[in-house]
Amino acid sequence: FKWFSLALYFHLTVLYLAEPAGNMRVCCFSSVTRKIPLSLVKNYERTGDKCPQEAVIFQTRSGRSICANPGQAWVQKYIEYLDQMSK
Repeated sequence: FKWFSLALYFHLTVLYLAEPAGNMRVCCFSSVTRKIPLSLVKNYERTGDKCPQEAVIFQTRSGRSICANPGQAWVQKYIEYLDQMSK
């Protein structure tokens, strides 16, 4: 039940916005408050400038989108790690 609640929360915090060119843009309206396990994370993207809140969106290995605050130290470390792995 805990994972179901967590998954539902994550899906409620991500909004997909359509841009004029037909591209989908993802925005976050809240972020996780606790560190997620790095082993669950596959990649990331940053929200665009049209979004009301700056955030990092981690994509999990199971296909979920998780919004995180880019100012948190663990988020910055995950980004550095993922950037190194993609080289």
